[in-house]
Amino acid sequence: MQTEDRGGPLGSPGYAYSLSTYQTKTARYVATDFGGESVASPPVLYGLPSIQRVTVDAVAGAFDIAGTFPATKGSVTFAGAQGATTISPSSWTTTSIVAPLPSGLSTGGLVSVTSQGISSNAVPITAWSGQLTFSAQGSTTQWDGDAGTGTYTLGGTFNVTMLGDVHPYVSTVDTAPVAQAFTAAAVAPGSNGALTSGSGTFASSGAPSNGCQSCSISLALASPQPTMVPSASSANAFFIVNEAAPPSSSPVPVPSPGPGCGSNANTMCAFLSFSVDDPVTCAVTGGAAPYCADIGGPLSDVGQTSGSPVYFLPSFTLTMDPSSYALTFASSTASYAFDPFGTPGNGTTTMTGSFQVQSAPTPQTPAGRRSR
Repeated sequence: MQTEDRGGPLGSPGYAYSLSTYQTKTARYVATDFGGESVASPPVLYGLPSIQRVTVDAVAGAFDIAGTFPATKGSVTFAGAQGATTISPSSWTTTSIVAPLPSGLSTGGLVSVTSQGISSNAVPITAWSGQLTFSAQGSTTQWDGDAGTGTYTLGGTFNVTMLGDVHPYVSTVDTAPVAQAFTAAAVAPGSNGALTSGSGTFASSGAPSNGCQSCSISLALASPQPTMVPSASSANAFFIVNEAAPPSSSPVPVPSPGPGCGSNANTMCAFLSFSVDDPVTCAVTGGAAPYCADIGGPLSDVGQTSGSPVYFLPSFTLTMDPSSYALTFASSTASYAFDPFGTPGNGTTTMTGSFQVQSAPTPQTPAGRRSR
């Protein structure tokens, strides 16, 4: 915590450096000897609440707030489009606060901390909305242990809201604000996705282990298709995971970021992970059920072959303009040797997307606090 010299104890509200004066200043950290008014030379007991950074942890459903805070536990307020909500923190220390996200949070707003009637600077949470679309296509050479030939296609659309704190902050007293790195661990509540296309065929050949040389199957997208939502406990869920700095609570394995990823503080290297129960229907011609029995359960972008995870969804990058907070989407076609149904094959996936800023910091947004 930063401190500043003073000439005497804090005076009454009419004093030149009263609490009201402290509360109206912006752009620096603040320290005060509040509580020691009757002591000739009191020590600095604690600082006024001062937020440096807020991380929106959508996986854990919490605001992680870093800064300088009094030892006395207070409250957190989120002021958004639906009004102000007061939140009781689940954890409070002098440098870190954890508070549950308001129910249904999907828009930007202001986060502030209050302790003993004194409020901190209000930190803006930026909101971005966008849509991601992916398509996968390829061929398979094996199904249920039998050699053969097959093809498949799969596609999906995801409507995404992301929340993050990218406002400039002040690291020490009387220094210029510095930009914060852009990151988003997971999509926000209110996001959703679904598979929009899917088909496939397979015909066995040679001497199949299932004893059905003329067996074949056809796959089709199930209707109605289950909606996927961002929930770690849901059977139908999806996430956007930052490859450069994955959260410890990430429910999915995270691939290594590509070359150059993470070299720019304003670029997030990410990939889309999803799991959905029974997304396709399966029909068997000329054979028994084992072919279709193998595709039950969740479809995921992660498969296992030779002990290593294989991702059939491509990575992508989101780069933020530090002035406008606008995001630029970039992705390249990905090739893989594993189909989404868990059998050896070859295929490619492509992903497109775009994002718009819903709310962002303004030049008038305080970067921190100061005492004078």
